[in-house]
Amino acid sequence: MRNLSWRTDSRSMIALRRVQAAHRLTLAVLSAKREPTLRTTLSALWNLSSHCTTNKKAVCSVDGALAFLVDALDVGNQSKGLAVMESSGGILRNLCSVIVTSLEYR
Repeated sequence: MRNLSWRTDSRSMIALRRVQAAHRLTLAVLSAKREPTLRTTLSALWNLSSHCTTNKKAVCSVDGALAFLVDALDVGNQSKGLAVMESSGGILRNLCSVIVTSLEYR
């Protein structure tokens, strides 16, 4: 999924939106048990969250997703590696345009 969502063409973006990839990946992030799984899934979600507003809203709409991403930025949390923090920050940066325009996500 990470590779499919990186520098993808418009047809692939539409297909990924159609199968609700951003929503499903967000759920996968929240249920990931192992750090390598979390790292890879967050990387794919970072790519998808940069594609369009629909994907950004899909991530924001998952209960607990924004709180999880913010929590992942805590440098005092040793259970998450630097790659997890970097991807979480990148996703949040991508989501900012949706967060600032929607009271429900603040």
